[in-house]
Amino acid sequence: MNTLHYACNKKKLHPDIARVFLQNKKSSEVTDFLKKKTRFSQIKFLLFVFMTVLQWKHYHIKGILWYETFLLNKWNVADILKQKRKKNLLDIGAWDGSITQIFREFVDEIDCIEPSVSFSKILIKRGFNIQNESVNKPHDIVTIFNVLDICEYPEKVLEKAKKNLAKDGLLIISLPFPIWTRSWDIRNIKKTNTLGQPKSTSFELSVSEFYENFLQKNNLKVIQFSRLPYLVSKPDIKEVVVYDNGLFVCRNN
Repeated sequence: MNTLHYACNKKKLHPDIARVFLQNKKSSEVTDFLKKKTRFSQIKFLLFVFMTVLQWKHYHIKGILWYETFLLNKWNVADILKQKRKKNLLDIGAWDGSITQIFREFVDEIDCIEPSVSFSKILIKRGFNIQNESVNKPHDIVTIFNVLDICEYPEKVLEKAKKNLAKDGLLIISLPFPIWTRSWDIRNIKKTNTLGQPKSTSFELSVSEFYENFLQKNNLKVIQFSRLPYLVSKPDIKEVVVYDNGLFVCRNN
């Protein structure tokens, strides 16, 4: 199992990021998630193999098998929002809503954009509003959790997020570092994602490059940055995988 990382070498971070770095620590929720067994893991594993042979798209398979994830707890969200309740939130690429739901007690309304039909059904069951990609209304918070590294055109996703961000709203972005191009569609793996980085790049250097080459160029100011483990319970390999995530809280410049 991968090691859980929360600290950073601030001397190796871009000065703008080092100034706003907030170090968190392992919570009981993380410990509980690591101990948890994926429900019906053996059955899910066999289903994954069967659907892969049939060449189902990965994001449909993952929705049907209900991959479970963990990134934030309510104390992380309280720190980000300074304990202030917000009117509405838009989560772009919400997956099954397991991260989104942490915001529930801080936000009056939550909208989600999710391309997977199977994940959308889970989101509806959990009481979230499903929006299509043409949605265009101001939100106090817009979140993009672990989407920019797997989509074909990350710039377009960010453009959609900024278009739906209210004045003085918060844009919260997370993704694993170093960034390597992946795809959920095994039949048509795209290599056009412009954010890819060598796997040998250090966490601090890859975060700094992403900040300079993507966030800064898109006129975003980072007001808080944390390093957090992103936990994914994967029935296809029957274990919890840990990714090193950077979490950026941004405002428009």
